[in-house]
Amino acid sequence: MSTVLTHPTHPSYEERCAGFDWTIAERELGIAGDRPLNIGWPCSDRICRLGLADKAALVWEDFAGHGRSYTFDGLRVLSNSVAVYLRRLGVQPGGRIGVMEWNSHRHFELYCAISGIGAVLLQMNLRLPPADLAHVVNHSEARLIVAVLREEARGRVTKEDSLNS
Repeated sequence: MSTVLTHPTHPSYEERCAGFDWTIAERELGIAGDRPLNIGWPCSDRICRLGLADKAALVWEDFAGHGRSYTFDGLRVLSNSVAVYLRRLGVQPGGRIGVMEWNSHRHFELYCAISGIGAVLLQMNLRLPPADLAHVVNHSEARLIVAVLREEARGRVTKEDSLNS
């Protein structure tokens, strides 16, 4: 016989936020509360400055056993390079970038690069039917869409889908 709980075991989101204070994060990350947080910086640059540049930042492996690993310094160099490229494409802080990518090392690279320039990553679900995904793309206000170009994703959204939604 199972027991059914009639009361929540965890506080609500509102209850958790009611007493939240950023000072712990600000102190641990060494950031000032009066300016926006660039979340890409704590992911790699900050760790490198702490002398941990050669430590593993990410070890990724797909279901077929293909893998990739990054040190914090490797992640810093790669994500900063992608960030510079995005800025050259005209992406500004606060700009939206749609990302159609599976959960992979490339997604993490993009996350660090996009947040590193203060832009907003809009995750676009590749499992949506083409018409629904076209609707999301057309209403996202994205400045740029970064899409996966692997066989399993081909044909998901066509130009016609986008124009007809």
